[in-house]
Amino acid sequence: MSTASEAEREGDEKAAFLAEMGRRIKGAIVDLGLTETKFCWRAEMHETLLRRWIKGQTNPTATHLANVAPHLDVSGDYLLQLTDDPTPADRRNPTTPSP
Repeated sequence: MSTASEAEREGDEKAAFLAEMGRRIKGAIVDLGLTETKFCWRAEMHETLLRRWIKGQTNPTATHLANVAPHLDVSGDYLLQLTDDPTPADRRNPTTPSP
């Protein structure tokens, strides 16, 4: 059974996760030298949705992340905070040599 403090902690963790994702999205847009408006035009998405992500107000779906990450020139893993390396997987150096 969850207690009120466990639920509060989970809410805080989710808020922190969404805030960091928003920072990463905004940072990638800035790194590309784009405005939010120009990025949305390029990614064919609505500015309101992007701004909600940046503010940490809503959680992007997996489909949204898969569609947006290439336009941001970052990996989905970076947006999901599974790595601190924003390099898309197809451009990373392999860690083990190929046979």
